[in-house]
Amino acid sequence: MTVAVENEDYESTLEMVRAGVGACLGTQGVSRLPNGARMKTIIPVSVTKIGLVYRPGTLAPGVSAFRMIALQTFSGKHQERTPMAANS
Repeated sequence: MTVAVENEDYESTLEMVRAGVGACLGTQGVSRLPNGARMKTIIPVSVTKIGLVYRPGTLAPGVSAFRMIALQTFSGKHQERTPMAANS
């Protein structure tokens, strides 16, 4: 029998782990683990590629500021990419 649970509430997931229902994958940024729970680092460390998506042209001031800060923060770690043609 295979059972899987998807849950967007991380606290509930951790409580299920604490209760012995199963295990979960989580980030090491978790500040608090329930009593009796342990976290083991997975090697090799996973890398997730993310992107900043925005429309071309003039952006609202808040969007423009966010884009600028994000690109400065990750300077040298990004590539500009344009949408692929629908039939590609």
